Amino acid sequence: MLITHLQRSSGGNEVTLLFENRESYTISAADFRKAGIPDCKAEELPFELNDKTFSQLELLQEKLNAVKYATYLLGFSDKSVKKLLQKMKEKGYSDHACALAVEAMKHAHILDDLALCKRKLLFLANTKLYGKYRIKQELFVLGFDRETVENALENSEVDYEQNAVALFQKIARNSDLSDRMVKKKLSDKMGRYGYGYDLIKICLENEIDEEFE
Repeated sequence: MLITHLQRSSGGNEVTLLFENRESYTISAADFRKAGIPDCKAEELPFELNDKTFSQLELLQEKLNAVKYATYLLGFSDKSVKKLLQKMKEKGYSDHACALAVEAMKHAHILDDLALCKRKLLFLANTKLYGKYRIKQELFVLGFDRETVENALENSEVDYEQNAVALFQKIARNSDLSDRMVKKKLSDKMGRYGYGYDLIKICLENEIDEEFE
């Protein structure tokens, strides 16, 4: 196929190839270089493109469009790779194009699941006062894989005991801590927040009632 015209975007990040049959493909400048297509000057055109490279152009164009769509989605809120792939596939992009788009965005440091997972973890721990078990559940729901979640939990500094105390002070305010049923309800609520028996026991045994006097 003969390339009759080459045009770079104003920012230089994209290249549009126009062919003799009036078909056009827009791909990233990086993919243009990787494909080994000569950056021909006007006087060097038309240029014959081999069939193998031409057959890749549709996929490379779809990849670029998938990257643009994913970037648009990230403008609204952070998303895990899994959630982003799901959204791109729902939009109609092929599995291959989605995979290539994600790899390109990782390489450009636009996507970093571990860093994002850590940020989400700290928000859940220090703002919502969730315990470790609830945090793990929430991170899985957000689409992070087990390895990433475990890595984030291991490498994030969170004082779960301090957060458990803060939560207990919050939910137990004005409660009669001498009442067994009240303590049972508080214990159950702490459990739903993701705290284990040991931390709940610390809160209940200390009763932290001086905070409410």
